[in-house]
Parts: sequence; C-alpha cells; structure tokens
Amino acid sequence: MVPDEKKGLGRDGTPHLPLTPVELPIDPWLLEGTPAPHCKVCTALAREREEALAYGDRSKAYEVSREIRNHRHVSTP
Repeated sequence: MVPDEKKGLGRDGTPHLPLTPVELPIDPWLLEGTPAPHCKVCTALAREREEALAYGDRSKAYEVSREIRNHRHVSTP
C-alpha cells in the first residue's frame, strides 16, 4: 500500500499523526506576574501581555509574564 500523504496515513493504513490538533493543559503559573503599582515598565509589560492574549499569542504572553516576574520594580511617582 502506498502512503496516503493527504490523510496522514502510514504504509499500513494507520494514522501516524493526530488528525486534529491536541490541546495541552496550560499551567496558570506561566501567566502569573503582578505588575508593581506606579512602575511604568510593569504597566507597559502588562498591556503587552493583554494584547498578546487578545491575539491568542500565548507564547508572547508567557514571555512577558516572565519579564514582569523578574523585573526589578522601580516606583515612580
């Protein structure tokens, strides 16, 4: 039997890849990161995280959340 590339079938006719995307559970910790009050950098990062989530870019949202968690919060009046 010749492989059917369009259907993702192997030589024996069994699928070698899932036909539908697999959704893995997300660890909520990846999105944690509370912006410090009055910190302009944190405010900008929080806005960037919200935009990434609105566009469905979870990878960017995780990255920005990590930046917020690791940022040395500087308060500016």
